[in-house]
Amino acid sequence: MKDLIPRHATLVKSQRVVPYLAPNEVELLAREASKGRQGVRDSLLVVLLFQTGLRISEALSLAPSNIQRFEGKPGLSVVGKGRKNVFLFTRRVD
Repeated sequence: MKDLIPRHATLVKSQRVVPYLAPNEVELLAREASKGRQGVRDSLLVVLLFQTGLRISEALSLAPSNIQRFEGKPGLSVVGKGRKNVFLFTRRVD
């Protein structure tokens, strides 16, 4: 029986550019999310994901106890990929 892929063949991995959202697109997405029943929560989640780079599972696992201070600055304590503890500092929003 002939192999479909020769055993020693090198498979070329597809290279693609990962598209990113521009800041105005994130703002538009957050504004649209704010129109739903849980608008404030949904809008905050969109902004949190894009400003911090958290994975959705990490963001959804956040609780008030994750808000902590480090050297007098507020931030979020998150258990990231590989069970690594990550501390994210928050930006001041006026």
